[in-house]
Amino acid sequence: MHQLLPMDTEITFITEVKNEIDLFGRTLAYVFTSDNTCVNEKLVINGFAKPYNKYYSTQLSKYQQLNFAAKADSK
Repeated sequence: MHQLLPMDTEITFITEVKNEIDLFGRTLAYVFTSDNTCVNEKLVINGFAKPYNKYYSTQLSKYQQLNFAAKADSK
């Protein structure tokens, strides 16, 4: 995954209006590189992250589908 975000990579954070911070004070955001690659998607696809439905997300069903496909591909 180091290849995805090498040092000095420009990134953009996009938050959802209804949910920007979790209970621990962490920012909830979609992270995009300058070539419009969504880091969140890559992490789920490669098995480094999974969707969490406790917090509002307009993209939850998409991330759940990506997670399901990643699990199927790993078998």
